[in-house]
Amino acid sequence: MHNIQIALRKFEDSDTDELLSHVDSPELLFLWSGMTFNYPVHKAHFMKVIHNLPYAYIFKVINEETHETIGYVELNIDVSPYKPTPEGAKIGRFLIYKNNMRGKGLGQRILHLLLKFAFNELELQTVALKVISYNEIGIICYQKAGFTTDKIVKDNNKNYDYLMMSINHEKFSNMTKKAKNI
Repeated sequence: MHNIQIALRKFEDSDTDELLSHVDSPELLFLWSGMTFNYPVHKAHFMKVIHNLPYAYIFKVINEETHETIGYVELNIDVSPYKPTPEGAKIGRFLIYKNNMRGKGLGQRILHLLLKFAFNELELQTVALKVISYNEIGIICYQKAGFTTDKIVKDNNKNYDYLMMSINHEKFSNMTKKAKNI
């Protein structure tokens, strides 16, 4: 997996059918999008939701050698009328398309590219996310990418909790510097 060169490219409406074809079970849908969609996801509903994300950067992940799309990730900017400029963002839906590509470090590399964009190009200070407590593979991926758990949100109506995780610009920069020195 480490030899695959990946890049983030703007997600286009024409990429939707391929994305939705990889969301092939209610369980995967819930891990990917929580309660936003019902299974199977209808293209029109998905398009309506992503077009109503006013301050979002939505990417497809491509294998640069084959030009194959291998994933999807959203970065939603925190916007508030009380702050003149946004300080942070939240990672929204994040999916590596194929099972055989998961659990091999590709997610960390995608997150690194997304964080590099958020911190270096958008000049944000913090990136956060919410992950369901039983998504163990996702949690490990986020931790390896430098995210730490800020709090656990109990959902009294469900049999699971959510972890609220984040990473700040300083920690990301320090991790990047250490990785270059190895």
